[in-house]
This record gives sequence, C-alpha cells and structure tokens, in this order.
Amino acid sequence: MFDVNLALRVTADGALSADEVAPGSYDKDFGGPDRLPLTYVIRVPSAGGTTPTLDAEVRECSTTDGTFTPRLKFPQITAAGVYYAKAIFRQRFRGRYLDVGGTTPNFGIVTINVAFGSDYDQI
Repeated sequence: MFDVNLALRVTADGALSADEVAPGSYDKDFGGPDRLPLTYVIRVPSAGGTTPTLDAEVRECSTTDGTFTPRLKFPQITAAGVYYAKAIFRQRFRGRYLDVGGTTPNFGIVTINVAFGSDYDQI
C-alpha cells in the first residue's frame, strides 16, 4: 500500500527521460524525522534508448529551499523492474534526485513511493 501524500514521483509527472533534482516541485514535507526505517519503492516500467541508466537517490533537507543532501541511494537501474531500499531520514523534507544517462533514454512513467504494510515496514 502507498500513501499518495508521501509519493516523491507520481504518474502525473509523465515519462522520465531527463534529470530531476530537488528542491522545487520534486520535494515533499514528511512532517519530521523518521522513527523507524521506511522502505522506498521505485517502479520502472521500461528502459528504452541506447544504454539507458538511472541513478536514483532520495535526499533530505530541514527546509524546502535549502541544500538537499543524499541519504538513500539505489543501485544503478538499467532495466525495467521494481526496486526497494530502506533508510531512516533525519530531516523533515525529502526530495528525489534522478540522474538519467544514455542516448535518448526513456524509463516510462516512473513512480517513487513509501511502502506501508506487509513485509516492507517491518524492522
């Protein structure tokens, strides 16, 4: 289950074919630091183009307009799939950092969410 209010990238953002970096429209207010690790999920429906690469991070900051620092980095993504990573964030605001590489890359409508329920929120 996903909470759309905590989604860092949604279907309305469209296909991912260029870099996206917080701050700006790419950051969310989580209300404060985490008490427990949260599982972040990236759904990548396709990996088109020549040698497409996606370096994905979730970054944090104490304000919406400050410097977002890396907290969670996913392994480099080169194929369609669902990817999971866990972290505890210390700051209130979270933002996505998506570095797209390759020749005419297109990863489709990528979504980034926090997973709740089942095995994903267990310590």
